[in-house]
Amino acid sequence: MAHSPAHGARLPAAHSQPTTREPSRKGALFLCLLGVQFGLQPLVARKCTALETIKSVVVLSTDGVKVVLALVMLAFEDRATRAAILGAWTLADSLTYAAVPAALYALQNWLCQLGYQQLDSLTYNLLNQTKTLSAALNLYLFLGRRQSATQVFALGL
Repeated sequence: MAHSPAHGARLPAAHSQPTTREPSRKGALFLCLLGVQFGLQPLVARKCTALETIKSVVVLSTDGVKVVLALVMLAFEDRATRAAILGAWTLADSLTYAAVPAALYALQNWLCQLGYQQLDSLTYNLLNQTKTLSAALNLYLFLGRRQSATQVFALGL
């Protein structure tokens, strides 16, 4: 076992050095499918959602389905894991740490619904990708975190 000084954890020797591997066929397939889904999402949303649809209902319904799916996954956990998760959960902590990000995420989803309806898919996807660039810029401006040369190159793509 190799020692990782950064985290103080012991790692298997096979993972002590970074390795470079070719992407698996399965990974490449999923990457392509994700790209297709990402490109088609605005088209499907525009086709399946009428202009007069109340956007907040779509967002709340989508988030409600996510909550139900999370609860179903929690139900499939073993009893000890479920007890540990539920024993550590408090409403105060959830509101303290998750209320603002959850509200911002809901606002983002609502704005995405508007974008799907008002913009063509190429424009929507290009504008949607600016969030990565703006996050990197804000990390630099407000937290002083510089990007590596590789990261700057990737942001420029």
